[in-house]
Amino acid sequence: MAAPATAAPATAAPATAENVESLSEQDIADLKCFTSISVILGMKKDDASEKQTGGLVSIITYFAGKLRGRNPDFNLGQALHPDFIESFKSELGTEIERCRLEAGQLGQDMIKAKIQPENTAE
Repeated sequence: MAAPATAAPATAAPATAENVESLSEQDIADLKCFTSISVILGMKKDDASEKQTGGLVSIITYFAGKLRGRNPDFNLGQALHPDFIESFKSELGTEIERCRLEAGQLGQDMIKAKIQPENTAE
């Protein structure tokens, strides 16, 4: 059986500081969001609520979708490469805030459009 069309090729390189240079400025910004929020998810406490975890996963999925929509062959599975994270480590707090604001605006837009999850219970 053939691999799905969206599967990244086995030869895709990890997202190192060097090879993301071929990406657009918007792609790099979205990759930083994907990576930054993934770091937060990886650091979350075991007692974090399902709602908190789900919120982080939703944000990661949003940025992954933006990246994969423009770059279907980009290997997001290797995007958490330490070299890439190191390349913007000093800006991590600023990046997280920028990503939070973008995701928050999307949430507000969805509320205005009345696109809400049916079950909002914790």
